[in-house]
Amino acid sequence: LRYSDEANKPHRSLFGPAFVDCAGSGVIHCTGGVGGLLGAILAGPREDRFRYPHAYAPHNITLIVLGTLFMWFSWYAFNSAAIFSDRNEDEGTSAMLTAVTMNTAISPSASGLVTFSIFNIQCHNPNECVQYTCNGILAGLVSITAACAEVRAWEAAIIGTIGSVIYLGASKFMVRL
Repeated sequence: LRYSDEANKPHRSLFGPAFVDCAGSGVIHCTGGVGGLLGAILAGPREDRFRYPHAYAPHNITLIVLGTLFMWFSWYAFNSAAIFSDRNEDEGTSAMLTAVTMNTAISPSASGLVTFSIFNIQCHNPNECVQYTCNGILAGLVSITAACAEVRAWEAAIIGTIGSVIYLGASKFMVRL
């Protein structure tokens, strides 16, 4: 929702600071999140989910970690492609690409670390710790995508940390539904 009235002027917003959404990630993740929440509410919990909780434990932690690493690696390409599609070469694309790549690494790292630290306190099963950490990494990736080109490294770490806390809270909330 940025605009500029002249070609070389900085972007301004109609209402306060400019809202920046790299590659439409806000719309994509909000739509997917709301759709997933509504689907979970309508479908309800799996049969015997709470009577036999160990029957629904993850079966292959190696594939969970591998899938998380594939997603993380692909996220670099997604965020970088969004920068190339939105900018001209003379606008400092290489410097922005460096910042995007750095922020795409810092935010999920911070998020995974915070998720592991918080969940490790109450974790009794190491497999669950790995599962939650991988989900925390994905939460950090989702959290940074919209602003990956516009924030500094320390802000990316804070965004990842906030994403981790929101993920853990939402995860506990979903179990209570």
